[in-house]
Amino acid sequence: MSTTPTVPALPCPPRANDLPALSLTASAAVGVSMLALLALRQPGLAGPPLVALTALLALLHLLASWTLAPHRPQVLAWMAGGPLAIALACWWLPIGDRRALPWLALTVPACLALALWRCRQCRRRNDAAAGALADELHTELDRAWTWVADAQGRLLRGPSWLATDGTTLVAQLQPLHGAALPPAGDDTPRPRLPSASASDPAAPDAPAIGVEPAQRQALHSLALGLRRGLPIRDLLTPLRVSGRDGLWSLSAQPLRDADGRLRGWRGLCVDVTESHARDQALLRLATRDPLTGLANRHGFSGALAHHFASADGRCTTPCTLMMLDLDDFKEVNDSLGHAAGDQLLIEVAQRLRAALPEGALLARLGGDEFALVLTPPPAPPALQAMADGLLQALAQPCPLQDQVLEVHASIGVAHAPQDADTAAQLLHHADLALYDAKAAGRCTWRSFHPRLDAVARDRLALLAQLREALRRDALQLHYQPQIELASGRLVGFEALARWRHPQRGWVPPAEFIALAESARLIEPLGAWVLRQACADAARWPAGLRVAVNLSGLQIERAPVVQQVRDALQASGLAPERLELELTEGSLLRDTDHAVRLLCMLRAQGVRVALDDFGTGFSSLAYLRCFPLDALKLDRSFVAALGQPGEHSAQAIVCAVQSLACALDLALVAEGIETDDQRTLLRDIGCTLGQGWLFAAALPAVEAGHLIERHARAALLGPAPLPLSARPLAPPAVAATMP
Repeated sequence: MSTTPTVPALPCPPRANDLPALSLTASAAVGVSMLALLALRQPGLAGPPLVALTALLALLHLLASWTLAPHRPQVLAWMAGGPLAIALACWWLPIGDRRALPWLALTVPACLALALWRCRQCRRRNDAAAGALADELHTELDRAWTWVADAQGRLLRGPSWLATDGTTLVAQLQPLHGAALPPAGDDTPRPRLPSASASDPAAPDAPAIGVEPAQRQALHSLALGLRRGLPIRDLLTPLRVSGRDGLWSLSAQPLRDADGRLRGWRGLCVDVTESHARDQALLRLATRDPLTGLANRHGFSGALAHHFASADGRCTTPCTLMMLDLDDFKEVNDSLGHAAGDQLLIEVAQRLRAALPEGALLARLGGDEFALVLTPPPAPPALQAMADGLLQALAQPCPLQDQVLEVHASIGVAHAPQDADTAAQLLHHADLALYDAKAAGRCTWRSFHPRLDAVARDRLALLAQLREALRRDALQLHYQPQIELASGRLVGFEALARWRHPQRGWVPPAEFIALAESARLIEPLGAWVLRQACADAARWPAGLRVAVNLSGLQIERAPVVQQVRDALQASGLAPERLELELTEGSLLRDTDHAVRLLCMLRAQGVRVALDDFGTGFSSLAYLRCFPLDALKLDRSFVAALGQPGEHSAQAIVCAVQSLACALDLALVAEGIETDDQRTLLRDIGCTLGQGWLFAAALPAVEAGHLIERHARAALLGPAPLPLSARPLAPPAVAATMP
């Protein structure tokens, strides 16, 4: 590169800080002229004294304008003298005195010319100071440099490593950037440009640092800005300066003459590599998940928003969104600890990266939830293959803390713009598809369907109505009788919650009970069922019991012991007439807590039954540890009795009956619907039964009528079931349960 030669200054209009000198000089010209005219009014002052006086006054005004230029108060005071001199001259000089005209014609243009020369000198001095400052910055700090170009963008002044031989600035920066220049007349910015690498022979000095699309466009924007004559501010572009790759910020201001014509450019280029690195580090912290290195929810939302870039937020780039959630991840955290859970998440992220195609956006939204965006959307066969491939990749054995785990996940898929018009709607629909996959048994994937949205809205409305029904005590309790199979006597009822919706009619219990559990309404619902069942049973004959179901969430969170005590005290029901039914799954969530709870309930005299026996773990150790009074055989075994090819069901029922008899537990069979089932269960030795064969669940009034009929038939009385003789304290083997 050649050294920078002496460059002529560009013709420019006076700047704002040059105006005081111009004003003072003009004021001096007016003052001298007026004093000369005043002297001509006195004949005795003609000749050499007039010339000397005029020269002296002109010199004094010139010196004053030269020295007072930096000081604004003196400038204002001096400029006030011009109007005063004009006023005096107009008052003193007679109208039509033409002897003043030669003086005005000589002094005023002379002083104005002197002022213009003064402005030119100030401009050159400022340019020299700016150039010296830029050279000093470039030499000592190597962090910034200024440049000057003409109207065509040809460099006139710049650092020593740029030529001033008439080559445009953009053409000189291009080899240092590695980007192709836009052709002449092309005013369209280009969002994506290929950047040359160090191995490209056409660009041996191309930067090695990463170039983002906005930075690749910088030189194109610079060329377009120079061509259009518009100000250029903070264009980021990577350059290689003095053998070092860095990121530089380009700014330029157009220089125009008095008529507004473009005469050139003055610009600044600043090294922002370090500040940009700090900004990028902060951006990574804000948009990246620190555990997996994937995009976080904030970064993912910003990337997804690019697909919905229209003014009204609608989809502009078709894409496919897949929401992935690990199945039973909480159990890993609870059993192996959060550190093991973090390691599992890292392994999942690596497997997902390896299984996804290039260009897919993968993010961890939080917890065990991941999301990925595919652009363009894959065809249905390719989508199915990809979803199955992701599930298979995750299902591979994963060694973790001397154990081998199999990771399973559920996936929900939604497409834009077919399934959603906005980014928020696309996320919502993918979530709905994910919930559908989990409801379908997990370890599978589902695509969004409009019916899912309708089901979700219906579920939300039903939840609000259920909450209102609980507040207004609009639910009912129905009672299904429990019959002694050997004698046909009525020994009690099981209380079952029922909800009659004003528009939908009877809502299935499985629907609104599950809804209450998901919305944490099961605690107030369970407390109401307990109070109402005890109040209704207190009006029955003394020998009849009532059975109430307890949810696992009630056992974990609600003060069940206190609620039972309050319900018994408020109703006056004897404790031995209340039986609480719990499922095996609810007891296994926290075994120690469950054992303590059952012992406290038994201490009050309340009976405890294990519901749906045979469908859970059915471990014999649990039967030995939990203080129970009865087992309720699941209805699936009863339904299989007597069916062709179902000999195993009868064998299982016989084995359970023998086990209950050996442990001094009553056995209650659910779901008896035929006489053959009742006869077979009675012959096996099952004690009690309930089902449609005897009666469906009845409202409280009809249950009272049933009690009256059994009383008239002398089939009313307590069940011949002995209380368990086992101690109430929790056995020591509870600590060794599997």
